Amino acid sequence: MIRIFRAVHCVQKIVAGIILALLANQSYGDEAVVPKFESAPEVFASPTSVIDRDGEKHWLIDQALIGNKTPNSLTFWLYLYGANFHICSISGEAKQTAPSEFEFRKGDCRLKLTLNGRRLSIEDNDNSCKKHNCGYRASFNGATLFRASE
Repeated sequence: MIRIFRAVHCVQKIVAGIILALLANQSYGDEAVVPKFESAPEVFASPTSVIDRDGEKHWLIDQALIGNKTPNSLTFWLYLYGANFHICSISGEAKQTAPSEFEFRKGDCRLKLTLNGRRLSIEDNDNSCKKHNCGYRASFNGATLFRASE
C-alpha cells in the first residue's frame, strides 16, 4: 500500500512539473528583433512607471518604431514595460484595415495599431499576442505612445 502511495505521489510531482513548465512557456516572450527600415522610422515613446519587488518606483520609456509605410502596410517594432520589469516585445508588418488602422496577424495573434496624429494606440483585446510576446505581468492592450519628433 505504501509503495502505491509513493508511486502515485511521484507521478503527481512529475505531472505538476510538466504543467508548470507549460504554463511558464505560455507567459514568456523573447525580445523582438528590430526590423530593417528603408529609412529612419518614426519614433513613438511614452514614460511609464514600474514598481519593483521592494516597492521602489522606477521610470522607464515604452517605445515603438513605425516605418516602411505604404498605402497598404507598415513595419513596426514595439517594446513595452509591465509590472516587475516584465516586457512585451513584437515586430512585423501590419496590413491597413481602415484609414489610420493597421492589423498584424501571426498565428492566433491579432494586434491592432491605430495612428491618430501624434498618437499610436495598441489593441490586443483578447490578449492573443500577449501570451507569446509578453512576460506574465505585461500587456500590449490599451497602450498609447506619442510621436517623439515632428
